[in-house]
Amino acid sequence: MSQYPAIVSPGEQLRDVVHDAGLTIDDAAARLGVSADRLANVMAGRERITPALSRRLGDLLGQSPTFWANRQAERDRRVEEAARAVAGWSAGLNQRLADR
Repeated sequence: MSQYPAIVSPGEQLRDVVHDAGLTIDDAAARLGVSADRLANVMAGRERITPALSRRLGDLLGQSPTFWANRQAERDRRVEEAARAVAGWSAGLNQRLADR
């Protein structure tokens, strides 16, 4: 198993939850008070789940108002951690190449 497992966006997870709830993107977006395009972008991982959207999702799906915001924060933390690891690896490689 990799030290850095795949980082799945909470939007991808949300897509599955909305589908399992029997909702279309249009239905869910209307109930959330957001555009279907925005919700599709969130589900595709192109937009973040904001605290306001997290509260609305919690209301719609019967979850804690912070559930989705916490998942977004965790993903952001893991992406940052992976970026630092790559930067460290790259700096080490550049140093080894310069030492040749």
